Amino acid sequence: MQAFRREPPKPEPSRQRMLSTTAHRPDGTLLIVNHGASRCGINQYGLNIYAALAPSDRYAIAYAECDSRADLSSAMEAYKPTIVLYNYFPLTMPWLDAAGTREFAGVSMGMMHEVTQEDADAATGEMFDLHLCPDPTLDERNPLCVKLPRIIPAYSGSVRPPARTRVGSFGFGIHDKGFVRLVETVQREFDEADIEIRMPFNDIVDVAGRSFALETAKRCRAAVKKRGIHLTISHDFVTKGQLLDFLAGNTLNAFFYDVNKHRGISSTIEHALAVDRPLAITRCGMFRHVTSVSPSICIEDNSLQQIVSNGTAPLAPLREQWTEARFRARVEEICDRALGKSPVAIGA
Repeated sequence: MQAFRREPPKPEPSRQRMLSTTAHRPDGTLLIVNHGASRCGINQYGLNIYAALAPSDRYAIAYAECDSRADLSSAMEAYKPTIVLYNYFPLTMPWLDAAGTREFAGVSMGMMHEVTQEDADAATGEMFDLHLCPDPTLDERNPLCVKLPRIIPAYSGSVRPPARTRVGSFGFGIHDKGFVRLVETVQREFDEADIEIRMPFNDIVDVAGRSFALETAKRCRAAVKKRGIHLTISHDFVTKGQLLDFLAGNTLNAFFYDVNKHRGISSTIEHALAVDRPLAITRCGMFRHVTSVSPSICIEDNSLQQIVSNGTAPLAPLREQWTEARFRARVEEICDRALGKSPVAIGA
C-alpha cells in the first residue's frame, strides 16, 4: 500500500473534494469516485488513477471523494458522467451497494483491488457493468473482468543516492509487511549501513498507530544488534513528491512482505520503480507481477549486495510497460468497449 498525503491539483471548492480536467471532451465524462480517508493505500491509488487519466484528450476526467450516498449524488449532479469508475473496496466504501451504483444512468466500472484469478473468474455484474483488475498476470476468462497495467508515477526529481549504504522501505506497519526481516537481513550482510523506514498510521485500520505501527517499530528497533547499523523510523504521512524523493535517496529500496500473503498486487513497487533505484523483494504473491525479473530481485535468490550490483537494468522493461500513458490508453480502450464504440483487445 502507498503511504503519502494527497497533493491537490487545484484548491478544494467545498468540503467535498471534487475536481475536473475540463468541461467537455468528445467522448463524454469519466468520473472517478474515491473515498476520502487520505492515509490509505486505496485512496492514494485512486489519486494515481486521476493523475494518469487527467491528460486524456478524449474523455473529460472528473474526480470526487465520496463517503456517503449523498456525496455520490452531489458528484453525479455536478458532472453528469457518461462512465463512473468506482475506486471500490468494501472497507473503504461500506455505504456503496448495487442499489447505489444502479441508481444513476451511465456505465459503472469498479476497481477490483484484492483481485486473484479466482475472484476475477467468479465476478458478476450485480454491482458493476465491468470490473477493472490492476493485475497484469491475470488471465481474462470472465468477460466482465478486464486487466489493467500497473501505474508507475512520473518522477523528475534530481535526488542522488547516498555515499553510505542506505536501505529504504515504506508502508503501513502491519506485522506481515516484513520490516523486522528487513532489519535482520541488512545487518546480516552489512556491518555499516543506514536503514530508513517510513511507516505512517492508517486511517482505516490503524488510526493512532496502536494496533500495528508502534509495535512494529518497537520490534524493528529491538532487532538492531550491530553498532554500525543505524535505523530511522518515521510515522509522518508525507506527500507523494516527498515519498519519491525519499526513495530516490536510497541505495536500495526493499519490501519483504510475508510470502504467504496472496492478495491483490501491492502498489508500493510502482513508487520504487519510478525513481530508478535497485529494488529487492520477497516472493510474496502480492509481488507476482515482478518476481520474473532477471537477474532476480528476490531476496530468496540473491543477496542485497548482489541486487545492488545488478543495478536497475533488470527493471527497465517494467518501467516501459507501466507508464501513466499506457494506463490511460488502456482505460480509454475499456471505456470505448463499455460504450459500444469498439472491442477491447485482450491483454494489458
